[in-house]
Amino acid sequence: MRRVVFNPAKQQSDPWQSQGSVHREKAVEHLFLGELSRHLLIQTGSGPEILKAEHDSYGYDVIIEVASVVRHVQLKISHLDGRRAHVDVSTVLATKPGGCVLWMFVDPTTYEIGPYYWLGGRPGQPLPDLGDRPVRHSKANAQGEKAVRPGLRRIPKGRFSRLVLIDEVAEALFGPANDRRLRAHLASRPPQGTPLDQGWLDAVRMGCFAAIPRDLTFEAAAGLAHLIDGYELAFDAGLTKSPTLAGAAPYADETLRRAMQTGDWEGDALELWVALFMEHRRERFGGTELPPGRTRLLNLLVDRLRSRLANGT
Repeated sequence: MRRVVFNPAKQQSDPWQSQGSVHREKAVEHLFLGELSRHLLIQTGSGPEILKAEHDSYGYDVIIEVASVVRHVQLKISHLDGRRAHVDVSTVLATKPGGCVLWMFVDPTTYEIGPYYWLGGRPGQPLPDLGDRPVRHSKANAQGEKAVRPGLRRIPKGRFSRLVLIDEVAEALFGPANDRRLRAHLASRPPQGTPLDQGWLDAVRMGCFAAIPRDLTFEAAAGLAHLIDGYELAFDAGLTKSPTLAGAAPYADETLRRAMQTGDWEGDALELWVALFMEHRRERFGGTELPPGRTRLLNLLVDRLRSRLANGT
């Protein structure tokens, strides 16, 4: 009888061949989700909630949620040196909250991921229009025709935005770092007791910023200001040197000085919300009536914050 000698080297197959596609895709998916989780933990101290799709009939592979921002993500994977010029995307993905496509190029030797190609809207917005370019079967039927595969659209590489670093991917998915810090901070805060006519504050705490009244004044915005701990949030964002009143005072004074000098308030939503918190704390501790000019400026602060939250975060 002929003796068969086991040779491990001969048993190993190239994972980039078609028969290794499932293992390759799952490995890259785990690597990507691990890297994204690490980046988010370092930046905000809060990792993502990740749900896996049982199958891809609904157009996505994973659902990723970070501080109330939900993304249904279709992952596409290609060889770093590959020449593929398009991917096929399910039209069902466009019906999902925050649907998006992340096309990842992978080094075949090290399995390092990058660059990334991104197709999606801002947090809270749907997938951009997929167009009407159909996808056809690779094999022809008896009449020599390649039938259209329903529910799919062919998207050329030129429709995607090229991203290099994982922080660019995190920003595309969940917005700028300060927006993510702000949402994570709000999500970690306990519910605040509010008057019945300010029930909108609970909606804001849950991330529904459109609930902020358009005519809200500085005086009436005390509840909004204190939905956050401005000392802690400013410290976490690197704006102050300590999460205390004494540590925040120089930053608050400089922010107000610039606003009074320019007649407007600078900064993103996190910085403006911190400024609103600081000014309410100033009024509470100062106990003085606001001069008319400063009242208008502080009302403008509330309006600027509402606008940033509605349009940016």
